Amino acid sequence: MKKIFLVSCLSICLLSFSIVSMAATADSSQKGTRKIKLPFVGEKSFNFYEGSSTNYTIKIKKNGDTTIKLFGAMIEPGKPPAAKIIYKGKYAEVMKVDDGFVQIKGNKIIFLDIHGNPEFGCRGQETDPCESELY
Repeated sequence: MKKIFLVSCLSICLLSFSIVSMAATADSSQKGTRKIKLPFVGEKSFNFYEGSSTNYTIKIKKNGDTTIKLFGAMIEPGKPPAAKIIYKGKYAEVMKVDDGFVQIKGNKIIFLDIHGNPEFGCRGQETDPCESELY
């Protein structure tokens, strides 16, 4: 009788564990299925500051892998212009770069503060939002 009871308890435990595992697997696989529409595939340039030493590029691959680079003297003043990766990861609606956040809307990229609001004054005018056409 004890053996039957132990086998029954063990069977119930294994069945419960299997059900919980299957539910957790289904839940976690659905979390990753939310697709974000990519704004483009390929590489585009932009410039928040309109200077020749502050050019940026953003490259988005079909799988969503995204790289944002900063080119120019702004990286290390006094040294030859170089490139610096400021974001490398999956494309997201808002991406964290070295000194803030960026968001693509239409054919523009916008520099955002920590609250998700556009930054102002990149081009010297405090009333102008920090945004750039993607070209």
